[in-house]
Amino acid sequence: MTAITKGNITDRDRQKKFFFENGYLGAFSLPNLTSMEELITGIEKSESFKSRLVRGVKKRLGINAKHPIFVRQAHIRSALVYKLATEPAILDDIENLLGSDILLWISEAICRKPGTRGQSCHVDIINAQVQGVHVSVALTDMNLQNGCLQVIPKTHTYTLDLEECARQGMCDLFDPQSMLALADRLHPENAPHEIVPLEMTKGQYSFTKGGLWHGVGKNATDRDRLGLVARYMGTDRECREADGSQVPCILVRGEDLHQLNDLHQPPF
Repeated sequence: MTAITKGNITDRDRQKKFFFENGYLGAFSLPNLTSMEELITGIEKSESFKSRLVRGVKKRLGINAKHPIFVRQAHIRSALVYKLATEPAILDDIENLLGSDILLWISEAICRKPGTRGQSCHVDIINAQVQGVHVSVALTDMNLQNGCLQVIPKTHTYTLDLEECARQGMCDLFDPQSMLALADRLHPENAPHEIVPLEMTKGQYSFTKGGLWHGVGKNATDRDRLGLVARYMGTDRECREADGSQVPCILVRGEDLHQLNDLHQPPF
């Protein structure tokens, strides 16, 4: 493990405590890069990788092109994505945070092109509802120059609707300093808040908790920034979209004694 952020801790008990107090953890280094290199090669071989993935998932699930998350279900379609998302080192860390029975319910290979604006500050609402863990894997270096993830620790415990706050003029979701001011004003018990950039080198991964305030910076370089994102939850949680539809899941460790979700087999 290589220390990159304040969240890099080697002791398992301290890792878990830090994660639940601050909402993030990492970065850590993958001991085996084979599955990561295989995924990168798969992406580079075909510019239509994402479009083919979309068509395949739509056909598998019987959904239309306007469905909001079909491209984020690569774990049920792409063996390369599934293999990386289930690397033993990642699952060992997830088990420490969630327990022994784990479902993978979202995964996606993301390419942020040069000049991409990034993503405004937000929370992952469904991930917060299922008390899930989000994993980001760096397929290329991720830093402030090319738009790494930026988080505000401890905000996963807040119950604010950030979009409503923005509509009321309380903050600017694209202005990190505005978000810090909002957090300080509404939760002085944790002030002063800070922004932690989760900078990672190729082959490293980090964790964030559902509900954490986070955003993505602009890719100001002349190269693509590649990453894998995946989300995991315990089998005792039921995951549904806002429209009530079930989210396809794969049991990646342990047993599913609750049978609350739409289970799929690995894509082999």
